[in-house]
Amino acid sequence: MELLLGFGRLNRVRFLAYTNIVFGFLILVVLSITTLFPSGDHTNISLVFGGLGLIIGCKFAVQRYHDVGANGFWSISYLTPGQPLVYLILGSVPGDKAENKYGTPNPENSPLLWFFAIFPLITVTSCILWFQLSL
Repeated sequence: MELLLGFGRLNRVRFLAYTNIVFGFLILVVLSITTLFPSGDHTNISLVFGGLGLIIGCKFAVQRYHDVGANGFWSISYLTPGQPLVYLILGSVPGDKAENKYGTPNPENSPLLWFFAIFPLITVTSCILWFQLSL
């Protein structure tokens, strides 16, 4: 329930994994809709799913800020043009090891969470290698 409401804490790996899963899913939905219905203007669909992604991303950012002991109000920084930089910072700063006023630390991360956390890195590296080898 805490994951849906935005309370509690998210450690680095969970933040990266959940954010990557949500944004990946939303991108797949938008690409599927635009592919299935090629005619017409898809601006509204993109705006709706983009806004949904920002809302969910802010919720994850609140939980991540809670993990480092900061107020969730700082998640407003997630709505700035520097959002990719905020994403990288939140994904790299370690959280509190002990219990803080926002809750207890997350349990140990599963290998599946680690995979989804580093999936974009694997994808980008694979694409770069593929382009280099195909030249």
